[in-house]
Amino acid sequence: MNQVTHIFAKDTRRHWPEIAISLLVTAAWVWMTPYSWDWRPENTPTQGAQVALVAMMFLAGLAAALVPVMWWILITRVVQGENLVGDTQWWVTKPYEWEKLLTAKTLFLAAFIAAPMLVADWILLAEAGLKPVDHVAGLGFRTLLLVCFVLLPLGALAAVTSTFARVTLTTIGTVLVLGVNIGVLAGVERYKYSSSLGLLIAVPLLLGLIVGAVVFQYARRRTWQSRGWLLASLAVIVCGGYLSYSPVLVALEFPQNGAAPIQIGLEEQPSIAMRTEENRVSLTLPVTIAGVQQGSGTQLDAVRVTMTTAAGRTWRSGWEALYGQRYMSVKVTRSVTTSTGMRQDSGLIPVSSEIYVGPTTGMVDLGINRAFYDMARAEPVTLQLELAVTELKAGNAVVVPMQTSDFAVAGLGECSPLKYGIRCRSALRQPQLTFVRTEFTEGTCAANGAGAEVSGSAWMGDLSRAPADFGLSPVSDIATALSNFSGPPAPGQPPVLRHLCPGTPITFTPYAVTGRTRVVTTLRNITLPEWK
Repeated sequence: MNQVTHIFAKDTRRHWPEIAISLLVTAAWVWMTPYSWDWRPENTPTQGAQVALVAMMFLAGLAAALVPVMWWILITRVVQGENLVGDTQWWVTKPYEWEKLLTAKTLFLAAFIAAPMLVADWILLAEAGLKPVDHVAGLGFRTLLLVCFVLLPLGALAAVTSTFARVTLTTIGTVLVLGVNIGVLAGVERYKYSSSLGLLIAVPLLLGLIVGAVVFQYARRRTWQSRGWLLASLAVIVCGGYLSYSPVLVALEFPQNGAAPIQIGLEEQPSIAMRTEENRVSLTLPVTIAGVQQGSGTQLDAVRVTMTTAAGRTWRSGWEALYGQRYMSVKVTRSVTTSTGMRQDSGLIPVSSEIYVGPTTGMVDLGINRAFYDMARAEPVTLQLELAVTELKAGNAVVVPMQTSDFAVAGLGECSPLKYGIRCRSALRQPQLTFVRTEFTEGTCAANGAGAEVSGSAWMGDLSRAPADFGLSPVSDIATALSNFSGPPAPGQPPVLRHLCPGTPITFTPYAVTGRTRVVTTLRNITLPEWK
Protein backbone atom coordinates (compact mmCIF):
# COMPACT_ATOMS: atom_id res chain seq x y z
CA MET A 1 0.00 0.00 0.00
CA ASN A 2 3.02 2.32 0.57
CA GLN A 3 3.74 2.13 -3.15
CA VAL A 4 0.17 3.23 -3.94
CA THR A 5 0.43 6.27 -1.67
CA HIS A 6 3.89 7.07 -3.07
CA ILE A 7 2.59 7.09 -6.67
CA PHE A 8 -0.48 9.07 -5.66
CA ALA A 9 1.61 11.73 -3.87
CA LYS A 10 4.08 11.89 -6.76
CA ASP A 11 1.27 12.42 -9.31
CA THR A 12 -0.31 15.10 -7.11
CA ARG A 13 2.96 17.05 -6.92
CA ARG A 14 3.68 16.63 -10.62
CA HIS A 15 0.23 17.58 -11.92
CA TRP A 16 -0.80 20.28 -9.43
CA PRO A 17 -1.23 22.91 -12.20
CA GLU A 18 -3.74 20.72 -14.10
CA ILE A 19 -5.49 19.86 -10.82
CA ALA A 20 -5.76 23.52 -9.83
CA ILE A 21 -7.12 24.63 -13.22
CA SER A 22 -9.64 21.77 -13.29
CA LEU A 23 -10.91 22.64 -9.81
CA LEU A 24 -11.11 26.36 -10.65
CA VAL A 25 -13.10 25.67 -13.82
CA THR A 26 -15.45 23.39 -11.88
CA ALA A 27 -15.91 26.03 -9.17
CA ALA A 28 -16.64 28.71 -11.79
CA TRP A 29 -19.24 26.45 -13.40
CA VAL A 30 -20.91 25.79 -10.03
CA TRP A 31 -20.99 29.51 -9.24
CA MET A 32 -22.48 30.60 -12.60
CA THR A 33 -24.93 27.77 -13.33
CA PRO A 34 -27.74 28.92 -10.97
CA TYR A 35 -28.10 32.15 -12.94
CA SER A 36 -29.63 30.17 -15.81
CA TRP A 37 -32.42 28.95 -13.50
CA ASP A 38 -33.85 32.42 -12.93
CA TRP A 39 -34.24 34.02 -16.34
CA ARG A 40 -37.86 35.14 -15.99
CA PRO A 41 -38.44 38.69 -17.37
CA GLU A 42 -39.74 39.99 -14.02
CA ASN A 43 -36.36 39.11 -12.47
CA THR A 44 -34.47 41.22 -15.03
CA PRO A 45 -36.52 44.45 -15.19
CA THR A 46 -33.79 46.62 -16.73
CA GLN A 47 -31.83 46.27 -19.93
CA GLY A 48 -28.57 46.25 -17.99
CA ALA A 49 -29.77 43.38 -15.84
CA GLN A 50 -30.81 41.44 -18.94
CA VAL A 51 -27.40 41.96 -20.57
CA ALA A 52 -25.65 40.88 -17.37
CA LEU A 53 -27.82 37.76 -17.13
CA VAL A 54 -27.15 36.81 -20.77
CA ALA A 55 -23.43 37.29 -20.24
CA MET A 56 -23.49 35.15 -17.10
CA MET A 57 -25.43 32.41 -18.89
CA PHE A 58 -22.88 32.48 -21.73
CA LEU A 59 -20.00 32.17 -19.27
CA ALA A 60 -21.81 29.34 -17.50
CA GLY A 61 -22.12 27.51 -20.82
CA LEU A 62 -18.44 28.12 -21.55
CA ALA A 63 -17.43 26.79 -18.13
CA ALA A 64 -19.67 23.75 -18.66
CA ALA A 65 -17.82 23.02 -21.91
CA LEU A 66 -14.41 23.46 -20.26
CA VAL A 67 -15.11 21.10 -17.35
CA PRO A 68 -14.92 17.85 -19.42
CA VAL A 69 -12.02 19.29 -21.44
CA MET A 70 -10.02 19.71 -18.24
CA TRP A 71 -10.96 16.17 -17.20
CA TRP A 72 -9.63 14.89 -20.51
CA ILE A 73 -6.33 16.78 -20.11
CA LEU A 74 -5.88 15.71 -16.50
CA ILE A 75 -6.68 12.04 -17.20
CA THR A 76 -4.33 11.91 -20.17
CA ARG A 77 -1.47 13.56 -18.29
CA VAL A 78 -1.70 11.35 -15.21
CA VAL A 79 -2.18 8.06 -17.08
CA GLN A 80 0.61 8.76 -19.55
CA GLY A 81 2.91 9.82 -16.68
CA GLU A 82 3.87 6.12 -16.53
CA ASN A 83 3.73 5.24 -20.21
CA LEU A 84 2.27 1.85 -21.06
CA VAL A 85 3.06 1.87 -24.80
CA GLY A 86 6.27 0.30 -26.11
CA ASP A 87 8.97 -1.55 -24.19
CA THR A 88 11.05 1.26 -22.66
CA GLN A 89 8.97 2.06 -19.59
CA TRP A 90 11.24 3.38 -16.84
CA TRP A 91 8.72 2.60 -14.12
CA VAL A 92 9.14 -1.15 -14.67
CA THR A 93 12.68 -0.89 -13.27
CA LYS A 94 11.56 0.83 -10.02
CA PRO A 95 9.90 -1.70 -9.90
CA TYR A 96 6.22 -0.69 -9.75
CA GLU A 97 3.71 -3.47 -9.41
CA TRP A 98 1.08 -2.96 -12.10
CA GLU A 99 -1.83 -3.60 -9.72
CA LYS A 100 -0.61 -0.86 -7.37
CA LEU A 101 0.09 1.50 -10.26
CA LEU A 102 -3.46 1.03 -11.57
CA THR A 103 -4.87 1.48 -8.05
CA ALA A 104 -2.93 4.73 -7.57
CA LYS A 105 -4.17 6.14 -10.88
CA THR A 106 -7.74 5.17 -9.99
CA LEU A 107 -7.47 6.89 -6.61
CA PHE A 108 -6.07 10.00 -8.27
CA LEU A 109 -9.03 10.28 -10.66
CA ALA A 110 -11.45 9.60 -7.81
CA ALA A 111 -9.85 12.28 -5.62
CA PHE A 112 -9.52 15.06 -8.19
CA ILE A 113 -12.43 14.45 -10.58
CA ALA A 114 -15.13 12.21 -9.07
CA ALA A 115 -14.99 13.66 -5.53
CA PRO A 116 -15.03 17.34 -6.65
CA MET A 117 -17.97 16.61 -8.94
CA LEU A 118 -19.83 14.95 -6.06
CA VAL A 119 -19.26 18.10 -3.97
CA ALA A 120 -20.35 20.27 -6.92
CA ASP A 121 -23.54 18.20 -7.31
CA TRP A 122 -24.30 18.59 -3.61
CA ILE A 123 -23.84 22.38 -3.75
CA LEU A 124 -25.97 22.80 -6.89
CA LEU A 125 -28.80 20.68 -5.48
CA ALA A 126 -28.77 22.73 -2.28
CA GLU A 127 -28.72 25.97 -4.28
CA ALA A 128 -31.74 24.72 -6.27
CA GLY A 129 -33.63 24.01 -3.03
CA LEU A 130 -33.71 20.26 -3.69
CA LYS A 131 -32.28 18.89 -0.39
CA PRO A 132 -29.28 16.76 -1.47
CA VAL A 133 -29.54 14.64 1.70
CA ASP A 134 -32.73 13.15 0.21
CA HIS A 135 -30.86 12.05 -2.93
CA VAL A 136 -27.77 10.28 -1.61
CA ALA A 137 -28.47 7.09 -3.61
CA GLY A 138 -29.02 9.10 -6.78
CA LEU A 139 -25.77 11.01 -6.22
CA GLY A 140 -23.93 7.71 -5.88
CA PHE A 141 -25.48 6.40 -9.10
CA ARG A 142 -24.60 9.63 -10.89
CA THR A 143 -20.97 9.28 -9.75
CA LEU A 144 -20.99 5.72 -11.06
CA LEU A 145 -22.19 7.00 -14.45
CA LEU A 146 -19.34 9.53 -14.48
CA VAL A 147 -16.79 6.79 -13.78
CA CYS A 148 -18.20 4.32 -16.32
CA PHE A 149 -18.90 6.63 -19.25
CA VAL A 150 -16.32 9.41 -18.85
CA LEU A 151 -13.33 8.50 -16.70
CA LEU A 152 -13.05 4.89 -17.83
CA PRO A 153 -13.20 5.50 -21.62
CA LEU A 154 -10.84 8.51 -21.46
CA GLY A 155 -8.44 6.57 -19.24
CA ALA A 156 -8.52 3.64 -21.66
CA LEU A 157 -7.67 5.85 -24.64
CA ALA A 158 -4.78 7.40 -22.69
CA ALA A 159 -3.49 3.96 -21.70
CA VAL A 160 -3.13 2.73 -25.30
CA THR A 161 -1.51 5.89 -26.69
CA SER A 162 1.96 7.26 -25.99
CA THR A 163 1.53 11.03 -26.33
CA PHE A 164 -1.09 13.71 -25.87
CA ALA A 165 -1.13 14.36 -29.63
CA ARG A 166 -1.96 10.72 -30.34
CA VAL A 167 -4.69 10.50 -27.75
CA THR A 168 -6.15 13.70 -29.21
CA LEU A 169 -6.24 12.22 -32.72
CA THR A 170 -7.68 8.96 -31.37
CA THR A 171 -10.39 10.82 -29.47
CA ILE A 172 -11.30 12.91 -32.52
CA GLY A 173 -11.42 9.77 -34.68
CA THR A 174 -13.67 8.00 -32.16
CA VAL A 175 -16.03 10.97 -32.01
CA LEU A 176 -16.17 11.14 -35.80
CA VAL A 177 -16.98 7.43 -36.11
CA LEU A 178 -19.75 7.71 -33.53
CA GLY A 179 -21.07 10.90 -35.15
CA VAL A 180 -21.20 9.30 -38.61
CA ASN A 181 -22.92 6.26 -37.14
CA ILE A 182 -25.54 8.44 -35.45
CA GLY A 183 -26.08 10.34 -38.70
CA VAL A 184 -26.52 7.13 -40.69
CA LEU A 185 -28.93 5.75 -38.11
CA ALA A 186 -30.92 8.99 -38.14
CA GLY A 187 -31.26 8.72 -41.91
CA VAL A 188 -31.78 4.99 -42.41
CA GLU A 189 -33.94 4.39 -39.33
CA ARG A 190 -35.56 7.81 -39.30
CA TYR A 191 -39.08 6.70 -38.48
CA LYS A 192 -38.30 3.43 -36.70
CA TYR A 193 -38.90 2.67 -33.02
CA SER A 194 -35.75 2.12 -30.97
CA SER A 195 -36.07 -0.44 -28.17
CA SER A 196 -34.37 0.29 -24.86
CA LEU A 197 -33.40 -3.40 -24.68
CA GLY A 198 -30.64 -2.74 -27.20
CA LEU A 199 -28.99 -0.42 -24.69
CA LEU A 200 -29.39 -2.93 -21.87
CA ILE A 201 -27.62 -5.55 -23.98
CA ALA A 202 -24.83 -3.32 -25.30
CA VAL A 203 -23.82 -1.42 -22.13
CA PRO A 204 -22.57 -4.38 -19.99
CA LEU A 205 -20.61 -5.75 -22.94
CA LEU A 206 -19.20 -2.30 -23.70
CA LEU A 207 -18.02 -1.69 -20.14
CA GLY A 208 -16.59 -5.21 -19.88
CA LEU A 209 -14.46 -4.68 -22.99
CA ILE A 210 -13.17 -1.28 -21.83
CA VAL A 211 -12.31 -2.56 -18.34
CA GLY A 212 -10.65 -5.59 -19.91
CA ALA A 213 -8.57 -3.37 -22.20
CA VAL A 214 -7.33 -1.23 -19.30
CA VAL A 215 -6.47 -4.17 -17.04
CA PHE A 216 -4.80 -6.08 -19.88
CA GLN A 217 -2.71 -3.04 -20.86
CA TYR A 218 -1.47 -2.48 -17.30
CA ALA A 219 -0.86 -6.19 -16.70
CA ARG A 220 0.78 -7.15 -20.03
CA ARG A 221 1.48 -3.86 -21.87
CA ARG A 222 0.48 -5.46 -25.16
CA THR A 223 -0.81 -2.33 -26.80
CA TRP A 224 -2.25 -3.72 -30.03
CA GLN A 225 -4.21 -6.39 -28.22
CA SER A 226 -5.60 -3.75 -25.85
CA ARG A 227 -6.46 -1.53 -28.81
CA GLY A 228 -8.30 -4.50 -30.28
CA TRP A 229 -10.45 -4.67 -27.15
CA LEU A 230 -11.29 -0.97 -27.52
CA LEU A 231 -12.07 -1.38 -31.22
CA ALA A 232 -14.40 -4.21 -30.23
CA SER A 233 -16.11 -1.88 -27.75
CA LEU A 234 -16.56 0.69 -30.53
CA ALA A 235 -18.11 -2.03 -32.69
CA VAL A 236 -20.48 -2.87 -29.83
CA ILE A 237 -21.69 0.74 -29.77
CA VAL A 238 -22.25 0.76 -33.53
CA CYS A 239 -23.95 -2.65 -33.62
CA GLY A 240 -25.99 -1.86 -30.50
CA GLY A 241 -27.46 1.16 -32.26
CA TYR A 242 -28.73 -0.99 -35.13
CA LEU A 243 -29.75 -3.82 -32.80
CA SER A 244 -32.11 -1.50 -30.91
CA TYR A 245 -34.29 -1.27 -34.06
CA SER A 246 -34.68 -5.04 -34.30
CA PRO A 247 -38.32 -6.24 -34.36
CA VAL A 248 -37.22 -9.12 -32.13
CA LEU A 249 -36.35 -6.70 -29.34
CA VAL A 250 -39.64 -4.83 -29.80
CA ALA A 251 -41.48 -8.14 -29.40
CA LEU A 252 -39.50 -8.88 -26.23
CA GLU A 253 -40.11 -5.42 -24.79
CA PHE A 254 -43.83 -5.55 -25.62
CA PRO A 255 -44.98 -9.17 -25.20
CA GLN A 256 -48.47 -10.02 -26.37
CA ASN A 257 -50.17 -11.55 -23.35
CA GLY A 258 -53.57 -11.49 -21.73
CA ALA A 259 -56.49 -9.28 -22.61
CA ALA A 260 -55.80 -6.10 -24.53
CA PRO A 261 -55.82 -3.04 -22.21
CA ILE A 262 -57.48 -0.87 -24.86
CA GLN A 263 -59.70 -1.28 -27.92
CA ILE A 264 -58.82 0.50 -31.16
CA GLY A 265 -61.47 1.32 -33.76
CA LEU A 266 -61.80 3.43 -36.89
CA GLU A 267 -63.39 6.82 -36.26
CA GLU A 268 -63.79 7.73 -39.94
CA GLN A 269 -62.22 7.01 -43.29
CA PRO A 270 -58.73 8.55 -43.57
CA SER A 271 -58.48 11.73 -45.63
CA ILE A 272 -54.84 12.76 -45.20
CA ALA A 273 -51.89 11.09 -46.89
CA MET A 274 -48.57 12.84 -47.45
CA ARG A 275 -45.47 11.73 -49.30
CA THR A 276 -42.75 12.20 -46.69
CA GLU A 277 -39.96 10.58 -48.71
CA GLU A 278 -39.44 9.42 -52.28
CA ASN A 279 -40.70 5.90 -51.53
CA ARG A 280 -42.83 6.55 -48.42
CA VAL A 281 -46.39 7.73 -47.91
CA SER A 282 -47.57 8.75 -44.43
CA LEU A 283 -51.25 7.84 -43.93
CA THR A 284 -52.98 9.56 -41.00
CA LEU A 285 -55.57 7.22 -39.54
CA PRO A 286 -58.32 8.68 -37.28
CA VAL A 287 -59.01 6.12 -34.55
CA THR A 288 -61.13 5.71 -31.44
CA ILE A 289 -59.53 4.48 -28.23
CA ALA A 290 -61.62 2.87 -25.51
CA GLY A 291 -61.14 0.66 -22.48
CA VAL A 292 -58.75 2.79 -20.44
CA GLN A 293 -59.71 2.24 -16.81
CA GLN A 294 -60.32 4.97 -14.24
CA GLY A 295 -57.05 6.28 -12.82
CA SER A 296 -55.01 4.60 -15.55
CA GLY A 297 -53.41 5.65 -18.79
CA THR A 298 -52.11 4.24 -22.04
CA GLN A 299 -49.08 5.33 -24.01
CA LEU A 300 -48.79 4.35 -27.68
CA ASP A 301 -45.08 3.80 -28.39
CA ALA A 302 -44.94 2.15 -31.81
CA VAL A 303 -47.06 0.70 -34.59
CA ARG A 304 -46.59 -1.95 -37.27
CA VAL A 305 -49.12 -2.22 -40.08
CA THR A 306 -49.95 -5.05 -42.46
CA MET A 307 -51.92 -3.93 -45.52
CA THR A 308 -53.90 -6.49 -47.51
CA THR A 309 -55.57 -5.68 -50.83
CA ALA A 310 -58.83 -7.14 -52.10
CA ALA A 311 -56.75 -9.36 -54.39
CA GLY A 312 -54.87 -10.82 -51.42
CA ARG A 313 -51.55 -9.02 -51.88
CA THR A 314 -49.92 -7.97 -48.58
CA TRP A 315 -47.26 -5.57 -47.39
CA ARG A 316 -45.92 -5.14 -43.86
CA SER A 317 -44.04 -2.19 -42.37
CA GLY A 318 -41.40 -2.19 -39.67
CA TRP A 319 -42.06 -0.88 -36.19
CA GLU A 320 -42.46 2.89 -36.45
CA ALA A 321 -42.35 5.27 -33.49
CA LEU A 322 -45.51 7.03 -32.31
CA TYR A 323 -43.54 9.24 -29.90
CA GLY A 324 -45.53 8.52 -26.77
CA GLN A 325 -49.12 9.45 -27.58
CA ARG A 326 -50.91 9.25 -24.22
CA TYR A 327 -54.56 8.71 -23.34
CA MET A 328 -56.06 8.71 -19.86
CA SER A 329 -59.31 8.14 -18.06
CA VAL A 330 -59.50 10.34 -14.99
CA LYS A 331 -61.99 12.29 -12.94
CA VAL A 332 -61.97 15.73 -14.49
CA THR A 333 -63.33 18.72 -12.61
CA ARG A 334 -64.42 22.32 -12.99
CA SER A 335 -63.05 24.75 -10.41
CA VAL A 336 -65.10 27.01 -8.19
CA THR A 337 -64.07 29.77 -5.82
CA THR A 338 -64.09 29.10 -2.10
CA SER A 339 -64.00 31.43 0.87
CA THR A 340 -60.29 30.66 1.33
CA GLY A 341 -59.44 32.21 -2.02
CA MET A 342 -58.11 28.93 -3.41
CA ARG A 343 -60.24 27.21 -5.97
CA GLN A 344 -61.38 23.65 -5.56
CA ASP A 345 -62.90 21.10 -7.92
CA SER A 346 -66.42 19.86 -8.49
CA GLY A 347 -68.27 18.18 -11.32
CA LEU A 348 -67.06 15.92 -14.10
CA ILE A 349 -66.08 17.55 -17.41
CA PRO A 350 -63.25 17.16 -19.94
CA VAL A 351 -60.45 19.69 -19.64
CA SER A 352 -58.46 18.89 -22.78
CA SER A 353 -58.40 16.59 -25.76
CA GLU A 354 -56.17 14.19 -23.83
CA ILE A 355 -58.31 13.83 -20.71
CA TYR A 356 -61.64 12.15 -21.12
CA VAL A 357 -64.20 9.93 -19.53
CA GLY A 358 -64.99 7.07 -21.89
CA PRO A 359 -63.82 6.63 -25.49
CA THR A 360 -61.67 9.29 -27.12
CA THR A 361 -60.14 9.86 -30.50
CA GLY A 362 -56.59 10.01 -31.74
CA MET A 363 -54.43 9.94 -34.83
CA VAL A 364 -52.05 7.15 -35.81
CA ASP A 365 -49.55 7.83 -38.60
CA LEU A 366 -48.68 4.83 -40.77
CA GLY A 367 -45.64 4.77 -43.05
CA ILE A 368 -46.43 2.80 -46.22
CA ASN A 369 -44.37 1.94 -49.28
CA ARG A 370 -45.41 4.35 -52.03
CA ALA A 371 -45.45 1.81 -54.85
CA PHE A 372 -47.66 -0.58 -52.87
CA TYR A 373 -49.88 2.31 -51.75
CA ASP A 374 -50.44 3.45 -55.35
CA MET A 375 -51.25 -0.11 -56.42
CA ALA A 376 -53.65 -0.70 -53.49
CA ARG A 377 -55.64 2.53 -53.87
CA ALA A 378 -57.92 1.06 -56.54
CA GLU A 379 -60.04 -0.86 -54.00
CA PRO A 380 -60.69 -0.82 -50.24
CA VAL A 381 -57.98 -2.52 -48.20
CA THR A 382 -57.68 -4.26 -44.83
CA LEU A 383 -55.26 -2.88 -42.24
CA GLN A 384 -53.97 -4.96 -39.36
CA LEU A 385 -52.45 -2.71 -36.72
CA GLU A 386 -50.02 -3.96 -34.09
CA LEU A 387 -49.56 -1.33 -31.41
CA ALA A 388 -46.78 -1.38 -28.82
CA VAL A 389 -48.48 -0.07 -25.68
CA THR A 390 -47.19 1.02 -22.28
CA GLU A 391 -49.77 0.73 -19.50
CA LEU A 392 -49.71 3.53 -16.92
CA LYS A 393 -51.12 3.97 -13.44
CA ALA A 394 -51.84 7.34 -11.84
CA GLY A 395 -50.27 8.06 -8.48
CA ASN A 396 -51.41 10.45 -5.79
CA ALA A 397 -52.08 13.88 -7.25
CA VAL A 398 -50.53 16.93 -5.61
CA VAL A 399 -52.54 20.16 -5.71
CA VAL A 400 -50.86 23.45 -4.85
CA PRO A 401 -51.99 27.05 -5.29
CA MET A 402 -50.20 29.00 -8.00
CA GLN A 403 -47.60 31.40 -6.62
CA THR A 404 -45.85 34.46 -8.03
CA SER A 405 -42.41 33.00 -7.22
CA ASP A 406 -40.82 29.59 -6.60
CA PHE A 407 -42.94 26.97 -4.84
CA ALA A 408 -42.26 23.37 -3.82
CA VAL A 409 -44.13 20.41 -5.32
CA ALA A 410 -43.83 17.19 -3.32
CA GLY A 411 -42.18 14.41 -5.30
CA LEU A 412 -41.21 16.71 -8.17
CA GLY A 413 -39.06 19.65 -7.07
CA GLU A 414 -39.13 23.44 -7.19
CA CYS A 415 -41.45 25.11 -9.71
CA SER A 416 -42.20 28.67 -10.78
CA PRO A 417 -44.83 30.24 -13.07
CA LEU A 418 -44.16 31.38 -16.63
CA LYS A 419 -46.37 33.46 -18.88
CA TYR A 420 -47.06 30.40 -21.02
CA GLY A 421 -46.83 27.61 -18.45
CA ILE A 422 -44.58 26.39 -15.68
CA ARG A 423 -40.92 25.76 -15.07
CA CYS A 424 -39.67 23.07 -12.68
CA ARG A 425 -36.30 22.04 -11.32
CA SER A 426 -35.87 18.43 -10.19
CA ALA A 427 -32.95 16.56 -8.69
CA LEU A 428 -30.57 14.43 -10.76
CA ARG A 429 -33.04 13.49 -13.49
CA GLN A 430 -36.20 14.53 -15.23
CA PRO A 431 -39.19 14.13 -12.93
CA GLN A 432 -41.37 11.05 -13.06
CA LEU A 433 -43.86 11.35 -15.91
CA THR A 434 -46.39 13.88 -14.64
CA PHE A 435 -49.57 15.38 -16.02
CA VAL A 436 -49.90 19.05 -15.12
CA ARG A 437 -53.30 20.76 -15.19
CA THR A 438 -54.52 24.19 -14.20
CA GLU A 439 -56.78 26.95 -15.44
CA PHE A 440 -55.92 30.18 -17.23
CA THR A 441 -57.94 33.31 -16.64
CA GLU A 442 -59.17 35.44 -19.50
CA GLY A 443 -58.33 39.10 -19.10
CA THR A 444 -56.69 40.33 -15.91
CA CYS A 445 -56.55 38.42 -12.65
CA ALA A 446 -59.46 39.45 -10.40
CA ALA A 447 -58.81 39.91 -6.72
CA ASN A 448 -61.09 37.03 -5.79
CA GLY A 449 -59.84 34.70 -8.53
CA ALA A 450 -63.16 34.78 -10.38
CA GLY A 451 -63.57 35.22 -14.13
CA ALA A 452 -63.75 33.24 -17.33
CA GLU A 453 -61.43 30.25 -17.16
CA VAL A 454 -59.80 28.04 -19.78
CA SER A 455 -58.12 24.78 -18.85
CA GLY A 456 -54.45 24.30 -19.67
CA SER A 457 -52.48 21.08 -19.40
CA ALA A 458 -49.25 19.40 -20.45
CA TRP A 459 -46.99 16.42 -19.79
CA MET A 460 -43.57 16.75 -18.23
CA GLY A 461 -40.91 14.22 -17.25
CA ASP A 462 -40.35 10.66 -18.46
CA LEU A 463 -40.91 7.01 -17.53
CA SER A 464 -37.30 6.16 -16.72
CA ARG A 465 -36.72 4.38 -13.42
CA ALA A 466 -33.03 5.29 -13.18
CA PRO A 467 -32.15 7.28 -10.03
CA ALA A 468 -30.11 9.77 -12.09
CA ASP A 469 -29.66 10.86 -15.70
CA PHE A 470 -26.28 11.03 -17.42
CA GLY A 471 -25.19 14.65 -17.80
CA LEU A 472 -23.05 17.41 -16.37
CA SER A 473 -25.61 19.27 -14.27
CA PRO A 474 -27.38 17.49 -11.37
CA VAL A 475 -30.39 19.79 -11.74
CA SER A 476 -32.96 19.06 -14.43
CA ASP A 477 -34.50 22.40 -15.42
CA ILE A 478 -37.60 22.02 -17.62
CA ALA A 479 -39.86 24.76 -18.97
CA THR A 480 -43.25 23.39 -20.05
CA ALA A 481 -45.81 25.23 -22.15
CA LEU A 482 -49.41 24.51 -21.14
CA SER A 483 -52.13 24.16 -23.75
CA ASN A 484 -54.44 27.15 -24.33
CA PHE A 485 -52.00 29.69 -22.86
CA SER A 486 -53.09 32.19 -25.52
CA GLY A 487 -56.51 33.12 -26.85
CA PRO A 488 -57.63 33.66 -30.45
CA PRO A 489 -56.29 36.95 -31.84
CA ALA A 490 -58.43 39.80 -33.02
CA PRO A 491 -58.17 40.57 -36.74
CA GLY A 492 -54.73 41.93 -37.46
CA GLN A 493 -53.62 41.51 -33.83
CA PRO A 494 -51.24 39.03 -32.14
CA PRO A 495 -52.65 36.25 -29.92
CA VAL A 496 -53.76 37.39 -26.47
CA LEU A 497 -51.96 35.72 -23.57
CA ARG A 498 -54.13 34.29 -20.83
CA HIS A 499 -53.05 34.53 -17.19
CA LEU A 500 -52.06 32.07 -14.46
CA CYS A 501 -53.47 33.88 -11.46
CA PRO A 502 -52.09 33.48 -7.92
CA GLY A 503 -54.20 31.10 -5.88
CA THR A 504 -55.35 29.06 -8.86
CA PRO A 505 -54.89 25.35 -8.04
CA ILE A 506 -52.41 23.52 -10.22
CA THR A 507 -52.56 19.73 -10.15
CA PHE A 508 -49.55 17.44 -10.63
CA THR A 509 -50.49 13.79 -11.26
CA PRO A 510 -47.55 11.34 -11.52
CA TYR A 511 -47.81 8.22 -13.68
CA ALA A 512 -45.81 4.99 -13.40
CA VAL A 513 -45.44 1.99 -15.71
CA THR A 514 -47.49 -1.07 -14.80
CA GLY A 515 -46.78 -3.14 -17.90
CA ARG A 516 -46.01 -3.26 -21.60
CA THR A 517 -47.89 -5.24 -24.20
CA ARG A 518 -49.02 -5.38 -27.83
CA VAL A 519 -52.52 -4.71 -29.05
CA VAL A 520 -53.63 -6.12 -32.42
CA THR A 521 -56.69 -4.84 -34.25
CA THR A 522 -58.03 -5.29 -37.79
CA LEU A 523 -59.71 -2.48 -39.71
CA ARG A 524 -61.59 -3.49 -42.86
CA ASN A 525 -62.82 -1.67 -45.95
CA ILE A 526 -60.40 1.22 -45.63
CA THR A 527 -60.45 3.61 -48.57
CA LEU A 528 -57.01 5.10 -49.20
CA PRO A 529 -56.96 8.82 -50.09
CA GLU A 530 -54.73 10.20 -52.82
CA TRP A 531 -51.41 11.32 -51.39
CA LYS A 532 -50.12 14.87 -51.77
